[in-house]
Amino acid sequence: MFCGKPLLAWTLIQAKYSQIDKTVVSTDDWAIAKLCEQYGAEVYWRQNDWESTDIASGSVPAHFVLKHILQKYPETDIVVTMFCTSPLRLPWDIDNCVDLCRETRRPAGIYLPRYETFIYYLKDERVMPAIMNKNFRYADLLSGLGAIPREIADKQVEPKNMPNPAIITPIEQDVGSPVDSGAPIADAEEILDWFDSGKHSETLVWKERYVTGEHWQAVEIDYLEEFELAEYYMKKYILKDGEDVYERYYMEKYNRSK
Repeated sequence: MFCGKPLLAWTLIQAKYSQIDKTVVSTDDWAIAKLCEQYGAEVYWRQNDWESTDIASGSVPAHFVLKHILQKYPETDIVVTMFCTSPLRLPWDIDNCVDLCRETRRPAGIYLPRYETFIYYLKDERVMPAIMNKNFRYADLLSGLGAIPREIADKQVEPKNMPNPAIITPIEQDVGSPVDSGAPIADAEEILDWFDSGKHSETLVWKERYVTGEHWQAVEIDYLEEFELAEYYMKKYILKDGEDVYERYYMEKYNRSK
C-alpha cells in the first residue's frame, strides 16, 4: 500500500489520465491481474519462468511485453515504459514525454538536474574519489518513465536484441542498458572528449531528448525504507490538493472525462 492505494494503482491512474490509449501490465500474479482489471488495464501474462525470475533485470520482461504490444497493436506509434516503483510522476509528465517524442521522433524521458558532483568508489577497504567537481552538472533519469517512437521500438524487438536465456543468464542480459561498458570515466572533461572523439558506440543515450523534472522525483522505491520518503514527497508535492489531481489535470487539459 502506498498513499492509501496499492503501489501499482498510482501508475495505472497516471496512465489512464494521460494521452496513453492502452495500458498493458506484464505480470505473473493473479492479485495484480485483478487490480489491472479494476483500472481498465490489459494483462500480459509472462510466458516462461525465466522471464519472471527475481534475478532478471526489469528490462527483460519489458522487452517481451514490448514485442507483444507491437504485434497485437500494429498501429502503435509511441510506446511509454512505466515502472510502478517510480510513482512520483507529476500529472503532466507523461504527456510532456509523449509530445516531445512525437515531435523529435527520439526517445524522451524526465531528467532531474544535479549540481555539485561528488562521487566516490568503494573498493576493498578504501574510498577513492572519482569526481569532485562543483561545476560538473549532471542529471538523474526518472527511470520509471520513458517514451520511444515506433521506429525505435521495432529495432528493440528484433531477434538479435531480444533476451536469449539459452545463451546468456538473466542477470547478465540487461539489454535495457544502452551505455557503453568499460572503465569508469573520472572527469567531466574526459566524458565530453570521449563523446566528441566518436569512440563511443552508436547508442540511444546521446540522442535522447528530455523534459526537466524536480529533484525529489529521483526517489524510487527499491528498498523498504524508501516507501516512507516517497510517500512524504507524494503527499507534499503531488497530492497536496487532493487525490484526484491526475483526473482534474486530464479534464482541464482535454475538456473531457476518461
